[in-house]
Amino acid sequence: MKRCVALLLTVAAVFCFTFSLSGCGASDEEKLKSYIESSGGQEIISQLEDSMADNSVFNFETKVEGTALVFDLTLKEQMESTVTDTLSSTLSTYVSSLDSTMQNACDQIEEEIGVEKITIDYNVFNKDGSEIWTHSFG
Repeated sequence: MKRCVALLLTVAAVFCFTFSLSGCGASDEEKLKSYIESSGGQEIISQLEDSMADNSVFNFETKVEGTALVFDLTLKEQMESTVTDTLSSTLSTYVSSLDSTMQNACDQIEEEIGVEKITIDYNVFNKDGSEIWTHSFG
């Protein structure tokens, strides 16, 4: 149970990072990458990665794919299906309450960088790379 709580808290921290995100001639992907790679974006990512290092549950990766800001969280230890099923179910329930907030985050990023149809994608993987949960906002 403690491990499941730690997993949920870590994923919640990633959502908090997203809420805090609020070049001419560049592609949409380049604009989004520049936005994420700005000093403010990097400071927030560093803080998030540092907070996750403390709990030693996930490896964390942030990347841009097209107009998607992608957060990949991979468990450092392989979890049994009973744990991953609970995690998936709990995350699905939790994120349903975040749809409007996350849409606002997407809208804010779109407005700031002049790119339409930004999505924020969350992916949680077991250590072996198998998908536990995924969700896209925007």
